Amino acid sequence: MNIVAVQGMESGVAGAIVWWSLHGDTNVVDLEEAWTCLGGDERYVLAPPSLETALYRAAQSCANTTRELVRPVMRNQAWDFQIERVAADGDDRKLEYTTAVRLRVTRVTDEAGKVLSKHPAIHPTAPEFNALAGKIEGAYAHQRTQLQPADVSGWLLWLLNSHVNAVGLRDRGGFYFVPKDRLPQWRMVVEAVKQASQHQMFEIPAMQAEETVAAVLSAVRKEAEE
Repeated sequence: MNIVAVQGMESGVAGAIVWWSLHGDTNVVDLEEAWTCLGGDERYVLAPPSLETALYRAAQSCANTTRELVRPVMRNQAWDFQIERVAADGDDRKLEYTTAVRLRVTRVTDEAGKVLSKHPAIHPTAPEFNALAGKIEGAYAHQRTQLQPADVSGWLLWLLNSHVNAVGLRDRGGFYFVPKDRLPQWRMVVEAVKQASQHQMFEIPAMQAEETVAAVLSAVRKEAEE
């Protein structure tokens, strides 16, 4: 399919080329409310980050120096918040690591091994790390309500591919052609994102033509850069 961006025409002729620029976090409740108020299907609403993701992000947000590290344990089901220091041993200098806080996601299962519930566990390894553990716990509560740009971008791509029948205009993604009959659905997504965040959503009219897709991408990139 060859598609070019045009000026002075309605997108209803053939559809639109869409892309976005995401900045900052989005409150998951704000996005859900915007989506449902606009009539969006509740089955397609973006879920909050998982406990594991929120716990990891909380620990990372509290690592304020390059000497504070969050290291995975048990294949990302647990993490150790470690503090690095340089220790002198005679003429040699080596790195030593102190685990300040242990972070886990504990699971309650039934007799068949089915997970019934999950809970975060944040434990300081010594009293002097209590304040750090409390800081991570507060950050975890915040991260459970926040969607990072990667979360929103993944949701947009899922909607484009599964429900809007969009066509990617290059192998690495970034620009998509939305057919004219699916534009109302996509614009509802765009409006929900705009109401709930500071993300920028872009759309320009498009039509079928003989020119190559390369011409489209060149024009779109120039407009985005400007």
